[in-house]
Amino acid sequence: MKDSIKKTIIILIILIAAVTIVLYFFPQLWLVPMLKLRFSPYKNPSVYALPISREVIASTVDLTGFDSVSYFGINFRSPWRNMREKSLFSNSVLLQFGNGNTVFLFSNKDQPTMLEALLGDDPKNAEQIRSMFGQEAIKTNYALQKLMLNTTPDDISIYQSRKEVVAKSILLILKPIAVPWPTQVEPKIYNFITARKIKGFQYGDPWDGKVIIDFYNENDESGSMLINGSEITQNDIDFILATLEVSYQQLAKTAIITDKIEYLPTEEMRVTIQNPSESAIKICSPSACSLPGGFHMLIEKYETDAWVEGMGACPIVSKKVEMPITGADFSCLSLPGKTTLELMTGLAGSQTGRYRVAFYLSKDNSNPIYSDEFSIERAGVFDPKHKFDCVIDEDCAIRRVRCWQCDSVYSCTNKTWVDCNLTPPAGGCLPSAPGSVWPKDPTWPASCKCVNSKCVSDKCIGGDCLGA
Repeated sequence: MKDSIKKTIIILIILIAAVTIVLYFFPQLWLVPMLKLRFSPYKNPSVYALPISREVIASTVDLTGFDSVSYFGINFRSPWRNMREKSLFSNSVLLQFGNGNTVFLFSNKDQPTMLEALLGDDPKNAEQIRSMFGQEAIKTNYALQKLMLNTTPDDISIYQSRKEVVAKSILLILKPIAVPWPTQVEPKIYNFITARKIKGFQYGDPWDGKVIIDFYNENDESGSMLINGSEITQNDIDFILATLEVSYQQLAKTAIITDKIEYLPTEEMRVTIQNPSESAIKICSPSACSLPGGFHMLIEKYETDAWVEGMGACPIVSKKVEMPITGADFSCLSLPGKTTLELMTGLAGSQTGRYRVAFYLSKDNSNPIYSDEFSIERAGVFDPKHKFDCVIDEDCAIRRVRCWQCDSVYSCTNKTWVDCNLTPPAGGCLPSAPGSVWPKDPTWPASCKCVNSKCVSDKCIGGDCLGA
């Protein structure tokens, strides 16, 4: 009797050990049934939804008159009019239109991604993950999302390898997190690509009253938008997608190019900026000016190893551009694609020190763009060795130097004193501009020079020579 019990216990131990070993080395035997039970089509219908491929046809409608939307490096045209900015945050904005429809736009720039979370910080673990899924399958965030959305519980089987089952199990666990409205009956997912190489996924149909779009460009830069309203059609959505552009990499480099900045001897500053892209961009400033079509230009001063607000100016927009984003907000301008904007403002030359001109791409002072740095050594005397901040234009050089003699309208672009057949005025004496335009004077700078530490000639500004 005792021997029989002992044999039974030994057999049970062997069986338990065998089952444990089998389940450990072959997890698919328990993992697959558990996942199929967990993700039943009744409780989680979204896990069984598969993307439906569709092509977005480029719009043949004349885009003139349609609002241009531009935030965070994301640009598109709106099929609805009377756009109003309701809420603006560091990486999202809520827009409302005249027909009641809304668009909640999200930028994923500098946001953690699912691919980063999956790979983690450990290089060894990341290599194992890549080996499990395949290098190409998770090469980009878009590829991972596409792989995940195309995986369902029907794709796993106890006859598959351990690695394959574990990989698909991870995708199934992630899918309900990524897909909106996971309990919706028969949820619709569309996989699209546009003529501008924007690809992504549309969740839901417009007649449901809300649609979510995840979109990616060729560099895997991404964003999302929630389109909400009772008057949405698929044609409206396709209109937005067909005009959609994403360019985070260019946001702080070439969204605005400083073509020339001039510091005039009449204590005025003229700034010319241009938008090289096809789409409109929004230029903002820290505070508003009361002038329609103008915005506040911040001139920061360097003090105690830090930049602080120095001078402020409401420049004159001397070249016509689109009106501000909203009628009540003069702190932002919409600069159309392939256009140039010229600003002029007075500058108090008596405030000596080191300065830089600041522009912003959003009203909350995020994404600052510093167009130029310069110094005011004395009243009305600017340092000719000011340097450009190449954050805006990587290939920039010293484009503006102080040789206004090149022509009559201060457009001495990419010139030097040598190019002008001139030498810098001795001691820093500078010409004064009679009236608003400095005429070409072939006798200058000989007529404007230092004698006994004093600037001579009525065509000079300043009494004492620089450094005297």
